[in-house]
Amino acid sequence: MSTIGKAGILFRDGMQKFYTWLAEAAGWVVVVMMLTVSYDVIMRYVFGAPTKWSLEFNEYLLCHHASFLK
Repeated sequence: MSTIGKAGILFRDGMQKFYTWLAEAAGWVVVVMMLTVSYDVIMRYVFGAPTKWSLEFNEYLLCHHASFLK
């Protein structure tokens, strides 16, 4: 196998690891979004004290996710 072939394989493996990490990070961001929305719903309907930051925080996270789709 030539040097270019080995370099290509190393590049491909590195990109696969990067994309796997990126997918896991995106999954954790969705979990954080779910938890903050759940927290806001509980605070709003159970305690009558909605949070001021939950909606805006989730909007930023959603925009962050959308930027990965390009």
